[in-house]
Amino acid sequence: MYHDTEHYRLRFEKAERSISGTPELILSFHARQLPIITRRLAILRERMQPDADQYLNQAHTECSLPEPDLFGHIQFGYDKCAYICKQDETASLHFPLQQSRLLHTAFTLQLIKISLLATGPEDVPLGNQSQQCDLDFCTDRFREHGYGHAVGGHLASSVTTWLEAYRTHDTTERYFNGDAPMPELVITAMQETWQAIARESWQEYQNECNGRIGKDGAFILECFGNACDIGVYQSEFSRDMPFHKLSCHNLDTAEQQLTLLAGLATICQLARGEN
Repeated sequence: MYHDTEHYRLRFEKAERSISGTPELILSFHARQLPIITRRLAILRERMQPDADQYLNQAHTECSLPEPDLFGHIQFGYDKCAYICKQDETASLHFPLQQSRLLHTAFTLQLIKISLLATGPEDVPLGNQSQQCDLDFCTDRFREHGYGHAVGGHLASSVTTWLEAYRTHDTTERYFNGDAPMPELVITAMQETWQAIARESWQEYQNECNGRIGKDGAFILECFGNACDIGVYQSEFSRDMPFHKLSCHNLDTAEQQLTLLAGLATICQLARGEN
């Protein structure tokens, strides 16, 4: 189920600005939502333990809940791959992006995503804005027909409106078909993430992280792979809708999934007016 009001917010943090010293994906929500997420996560980790064992090759498959230890530190997830920061009425889940914990991060994100998509009368919205980006994705390294790390969901029309304004007013560059390049901040976010998480034999493909903006703010983000991308496709775009379908093609690995999510998070930040 997708949200109307804003329940969580997606953003990306460059390594030079993050607490962990690595690039990070961050999910923020109302601090009163944290115990609700923790309860849901406790249930999910039991139900999905067989999947975690298979996905993580039986390595560090214990999932810690987002609760403070004796020293007040709040690390959580598989192999404690993530941590929490609180500020005023906002709680933020930080996912450092590093190759050594790539699979643990991807699978922890999967459980958090399920916890956030669940809704109930006890849920506390982050604010009275519309949900900007509502994600759905999977983590399955053994999916028979590929797409084991597919990303989908909905993206608010405010994001595509911002992209169309950027394409029309903020850049004069064009590809042969009239599409405009993505803002440089989006590309560098993906490239930095790729450098941080890609296996050694894939490091040389950093420059295949790219993106373009089409008519009406439809867009595609791309990275190394077999025509690997996510976006709001022009063929599925309808200007009159308050939100748009987020689609993908050939996302088979965690590297591809997290790299493209870093780009998407940066687009969302720019649309919110954040640098």
